[in-house]
Amino acid sequence: MEDKIIFNQMLFTRKQTLKLIEEIPDDFMDIIPESHNNSIRWNVGHIFTDQEIWLYERIKSSLKLPPFYKEYFAYGSSPSTWNDCVPTKSELIDHLEKQPYRIMKDFSRELDQNLVDPVLLGFDNTGQILLHTLYHEGLHVGVIQSIKKILTKKI
Repeated sequence: MEDKIIFNQMLFTRKQTLKLIEEIPDDFMDIIPESHNNSIRWNVGHIFTDQEIWLYERIKSSLKLPPFYKEYFAYGSSPSTWNDCVPTKSELIDHLEKQPYRIMKDFSRELDQNLVDPVLLGFDNTGQILLHTLYHEGLHVGVIQSIKKILTKKI
Protein backbone atom coordinates (compact mmCIF):
# COMPACT_ATOMS: atom_id res chain seq x y z
CA MET A 1 0.00 0.00 0.00
CA GLU A 2 1.04 3.55 -0.62
CA ASP A 3 1.68 5.04 2.84
CA LYS A 4 1.21 8.64 1.68
CA ILE A 5 -2.27 7.95 0.27
CA ILE A 6 -3.45 6.18 3.40
CA PHE A 7 -1.93 8.75 5.76
CA ASN A 8 -3.53 11.59 3.75
CA GLN A 9 -6.89 9.85 4.01
CA MET A 10 -6.38 9.49 7.76
CA LEU A 11 -5.62 13.22 8.07
CA PHE A 12 -8.65 14.15 5.95
CA THR A 13 -10.94 11.87 7.97
CA ARG A 14 -9.67 13.22 11.27
CA LYS A 15 -9.97 16.84 10.11
CA GLN A 16 -13.65 16.25 9.34
CA THR A 17 -14.20 14.48 12.66
CA LEU A 18 -12.59 17.31 14.62
CA LYS A 19 -14.59 19.95 12.73
CA LEU A 20 -17.81 18.21 13.75
CA ILE A 21 -16.78 17.75 17.40
CA GLU A 22 -15.74 21.37 17.76
CA GLU A 23 -19.24 22.43 16.60
CA ILE A 24 -20.96 20.35 19.28
CA PRO A 25 -22.24 22.41 22.23
CA ASP A 26 -20.70 21.24 25.51
CA ASP A 27 -24.13 20.57 27.01
CA PHE A 28 -24.82 17.98 24.26
CA MET A 29 -21.73 15.88 25.10
CA ASP A 30 -23.31 13.60 27.73
CA ILE A 31 -26.94 13.31 26.64
CA ILE A 32 -27.99 9.87 25.41
CA PRO A 33 -31.14 10.05 23.30
CA GLU A 34 -33.61 7.18 23.75
CA SER A 35 -32.77 5.98 20.24
CA HIS A 36 -29.05 5.60 21.03
CA ASN A 37 -26.87 3.57 23.38
CA ASN A 38 -24.12 6.09 24.08
CA SER A 39 -23.37 9.80 24.26
CA ILE A 40 -21.36 12.02 21.96
CA ARG A 41 -18.53 12.02 24.53
CA TRP A 42 -18.47 8.21 24.47
CA ASN A 43 -18.37 8.14 20.66
CA VAL A 44 -15.54 10.68 20.54
CA GLY A 45 -13.52 8.79 23.15
CA HIS A 46 -14.28 5.52 21.38
CA ILE A 47 -12.90 6.78 18.06
CA PHE A 48 -9.58 7.58 19.75
CA THR A 49 -9.46 4.47 21.95
CA ASP A 50 -10.46 1.99 19.26
CA GLN A 51 -7.73 3.20 16.90
CA GLU A 52 -5.20 2.95 19.73
CA ILE A 53 -6.27 -0.60 20.55
CA TRP A 54 -6.14 -1.79 16.93
CA LEU A 55 -2.77 -0.23 16.13
CA TYR A 56 -0.86 -0.18 19.37
CA GLU A 57 -2.21 -3.08 21.40
CA ARG A 58 -2.81 -5.56 18.58
CA ILE A 59 0.16 -4.70 16.37
CA LYS A 60 2.87 -3.08 18.49
CA SER A 61 1.88 -4.60 21.85
CA SER A 62 2.49 -1.20 23.40
CA LEU A 63 -0.87 0.27 24.37
CA LYS A 64 -0.40 3.48 26.36
CA LEU A 65 -3.86 4.92 26.84
CA PRO A 66 -4.63 7.57 29.45
CA PRO A 67 -6.10 6.18 32.69
CA PHE A 68 -9.61 4.76 32.34
CA TYR A 69 -9.83 5.21 28.55
CA LYS A 70 -10.05 1.51 27.79
CA GLU A 71 -12.55 1.03 30.62
CA TYR A 72 -14.64 4.03 29.51
CA PHE A 73 -14.43 3.86 25.72
CA ALA A 74 -13.58 0.36 24.49
CA TYR A 75 -16.12 -1.78 22.67
CA GLY A 76 -18.88 -2.83 25.05
CA SER A 77 -18.29 -0.01 27.54
CA SER A 78 -20.96 2.45 28.57
CA PRO A 79 -21.23 5.93 30.12
CA SER A 80 -23.50 4.38 32.76
CA THR A 81 -20.39 2.96 34.49
CA TRP A 82 -18.39 6.20 34.54
CA ASN A 83 -17.46 8.12 37.66
CA ASP A 84 -16.89 11.88 37.74
CA CYS A 85 -13.42 11.69 36.19
CA VAL A 86 -14.42 11.73 32.52
CA PRO A 87 -12.13 13.45 30.04
CA THR A 88 -13.20 16.90 28.94
CA LYS A 89 -14.16 17.70 25.38
CA SER A 90 -10.90 19.65 24.98
CA GLU A 91 -8.84 16.68 26.26
CA LEU A 92 -10.52 14.36 23.77
CA ILE A 93 -9.95 16.86 20.96
CA ASP A 94 -6.28 17.14 21.93
CA HIS A 95 -5.85 13.34 21.75
CA LEU A 96 -7.61 13.20 18.38
CA GLU A 97 -5.48 16.03 16.98
CA LYS A 98 -2.18 14.40 17.96
CA GLN A 99 -3.03 10.78 17.21
CA PRO A 100 -2.65 10.81 13.39
CA TYR A 101 0.80 12.39 13.54
CA ARG A 102 1.98 9.83 16.09
CA ILE A 103 0.59 7.04 13.91
CA MET A 104 2.39 8.40 10.84
CA LYS A 105 5.65 8.53 12.80
CA ASP A 106 5.25 5.10 14.39
CA PHE A 107 3.96 3.25 11.32
CA SER A 108 5.87 4.96 8.52
CA ARG A 109 7.01 2.32 6.02
CA GLU A 110 5.17 -0.37 8.00
CA LEU A 111 1.73 -0.36 6.39
CA ASP A 112 2.64 -3.24 4.03
CA GLN A 113 4.06 -5.25 6.91
CA ASN A 114 2.28 -8.60 7.20
CA LEU A 115 0.84 -9.34 10.58
CA VAL A 116 2.40 -12.18 12.53
CA ASP A 117 -1.08 -13.29 13.56
CA PRO A 118 -3.82 -11.99 11.24
CA VAL A 119 -6.74 -10.68 13.24
CA LEU A 120 -10.39 -11.63 13.27
CA LEU A 121 -11.74 -9.59 10.39
CA GLY A 122 -9.27 -11.12 7.92
CA PHE A 123 -6.73 -8.32 7.86
CA ASP A 124 -3.30 -9.38 6.68
CA ASN A 125 -1.29 -6.21 7.18
CA THR A 126 -1.05 -2.99 9.15
CA GLY A 127 -2.43 -0.82 6.34
CA GLN A 128 -5.63 -2.84 6.21
CA ILE A 129 -6.12 -2.33 9.92
CA LEU A 130 -5.51 1.41 9.64
CA LEU A 131 -8.06 1.63 6.81
CA HIS A 132 -10.55 -0.30 8.94
CA THR A 133 -10.12 2.22 11.76
CA LEU A 134 -10.92 5.05 9.32
CA TYR A 135 -14.09 3.25 8.22
CA HIS A 136 -14.96 2.72 11.89
CA GLU A 137 -14.34 6.40 12.65
CA GLY A 138 -16.76 7.33 9.87
CA LEU A 139 -19.44 5.11 11.40
CA HIS A 140 -19.11 6.89 14.74
CA VAL A 141 -19.08 10.30 13.07
CA GLY A 142 -22.46 9.32 11.64
CA VAL A 143 -23.70 8.44 15.13
CA ILE A 144 -22.43 11.77 16.48
CA GLN A 145 -24.21 13.61 13.65
CA SER A 146 -27.39 11.70 14.41
CA ILE A 147 -27.29 12.57 18.12
CA LYS A 148 -26.50 16.22 17.33
CA LYS A 149 -29.48 16.39 14.97
CA ILE A 150 -31.84 14.88 17.55
CA LEU A 151 -30.64 17.21 20.30
CA THR A 152 -30.74 20.28 18.06
CA LYS A 153 -34.40 19.59 17.21
CA LYS A 154 -35.25 19.48 20.94
CA ILE A 155 -34.05 23.04 21.51
